[in-house]
Amino acid sequence: MAHIFDIAGAIRDTSGLYKDGVKIDPNRVKFPSTDVFHGINKASRIEGDIFDLEVTGSIPPEIDGTFFRVQPDHRYPPIYEDDIHFNGDGNVTAIRISHGHAHFKQRYVHTERYRHETAAGRALFGRYRNPYTDNEVVKGVIRTAANTNVFFWRGMLLATKEDGPAYAMDPETLDTIGRYDFEGQVLSPTFTAHPKFDPVTGEMVCYGYEAGGNGNDGSCDIVVYTISPDGFKTEEAWYKAPFCGIIHDCGISENYLVLPMTPLKCDAERLKNGENHWAWDPEEDQIVPRPHCRVLRGREWPDCLRPDCRRRQCLLLLPSRRQAGDDSEAHQQDHALDLRPKGQERLVRGTV
Repeated sequence: MAHIFDIAGAIRDTSGLYKDGVKIDPNRVKFPSTDVFHGINKASRIEGDIFDLEVTGSIPPEIDGTFFRVQPDHRYPPIYEDDIHFNGDGNVTAIRISHGHAHFKQRYVHTERYRHETAAGRALFGRYRNPYTDNEVVKGVIRTAANTNVFFWRGMLLATKEDGPAYAMDPETLDTIGRYDFEGQVLSPTFTAHPKFDPVTGEMVCYGYEAGGNGNDGSCDIVVYTISPDGFKTEEAWYKAPFCGIIHDCGISENYLVLPMTPLKCDAERLKNGENHWAWDPEEDQIVPRPHCRVLRGREWPDCLRPDCRRRQCLLLLPSRRQAGDDSEAHQQDHALDLRPKGQERLVRGTV
């Protein structure tokens, strides 16, 4: 299992671009010499079209469709030298395949963040999910980069990142339509990048964490929504988490929505000091029964519903499978990423 601090790499000589980790000339377009901005993570900064891509081999003529992806792609060099890949602007790619040919289209998600920085010609937003490190001219501006996931909803392509609202795009042109709040029905400051669709009812089950304030302030509020296939909100439930921890993804079954309370915590005072949004502090997971989103609080939920958390020292990111046969059991398998600070001793394995 890769260690994220090994992936990020050490900061190398940047030829005077940064002093004490802060960009000296904010108007100079030159990226840091860190591994985050090299190799597969190097910013492409491209919007454009390529007709008839060169293809190795041949494309079966019966394939007819479009592959969409979104990636973090910094439009401008960051304010802070040690910035991370996840802080890059959302850039959506569409590869259209038809009649044995493939065509490429790529456009940035034109978020409020993107529009303000484009107008200024430089980075204005600071550390990942820390508004206290932003330039004063963008105080109060929605910070999301919409760089994590894209999915279809009622004829639109929604670009999402869990720290802000969704943005709607035209799936044919990739033009940004604008901020999307489900016709005024979803007003929380945050919205998950990984909603789930009930295969039986067709409902969208979605949520937002850190949803009680501006989305970047350590709020313990979580909101859960159910949206009908025809676009109407049928459920909205709010409750307090025992702490503000990252809930990157979820899992659903017929009876449950599983929200993994992972061991990365946010602290409001740490944010005010200009530090990182997340810091390691192992804690428990959460399960929210559905329908009606009844609240089971922290360690108070029944022993029969406690998940197997043998990987307590890992960040559970993307569930690969979840199942629940009745009210007595809920199982979820996850992909895990080791996010312990370098040098921190590995936790003792155990089951909660």
